[in-house]
Amino acid sequence: GDHRDLHRLIRRQRQMCIRDRIYSTYRIAGNFTFTLSYSYSMVRKKLNGQVFFPNYDQRHRLKMMLESYLGKNLIFSLVYSFSTGRPVNLYRVPAYIPNRIGIFRIDDRKYLDYGDLVPFMLRCPLDAIRYPYFSRFDVSIIKKWYLRKFVLSMYVQIINLLNRKNVVYYKGLSVKYSFKDASTDAESGILVPQVKYKLEPFYGFPLLPILGILVEF
Repeated sequence: GDHRDLHRLIRRQRQMCIRDRIYSTYRIAGNFTFTLSYSYSMVRKKLNGQVFFPNYDQRHRLKMMLESYLGKNLIFSLVYSFSTGRPVNLYRVPAYIPNRIGIFRIDDRKYLDYGDLVPFMLRCPLDAIRYPYFSRFDVSIIKKWYLRKFVLSMYVQIINLLNRKNVVYYKGLSVKYSFKDASTDAESGILVPQVKYKLEPFYGFPLLPILGILVEF
């Protein structure tokens, strides 16, 4: 398109954003330091007359960090991260439906044949549902050496200490049918299988140990 088309597209998009943040650090008993960070935000968007919450609308974010200085430049830290779920854009998430429905017989009984599953787009509202909340514990130990021209750090870190499955996005919608809990149609006597729909998630990091070296000049 030309400049007029681009200008018209920009004019049709309206966005409202509200943000606030709290950040505090406390020194508690011994060599422990506690840091708390919380932020609230809300984003609402209007596109072509439709008002919705975009997929980067994340209302609450919370991070807590507990640090302890163990002596000899050795630092221990425990970090907890939490955030509420973002809206899921199901408009372009692929789903799968049968390409045909037929009838077949086994031992004088009639069954429905759903054929092959073929993909199609859900085209649901842009903010129909939200992802589950995000929750993760990370723990690390850092050892530092203060040399003449740089600082050398060696650290051991465990990401997702509790091995929680945090959903990053949904890959698609699967459709499964089985005859285990099937019902029989009263008029035709055909055994109708049970159909189940399930969103297929893609998860973030599992429990992941990391060993690393950092050089600071």
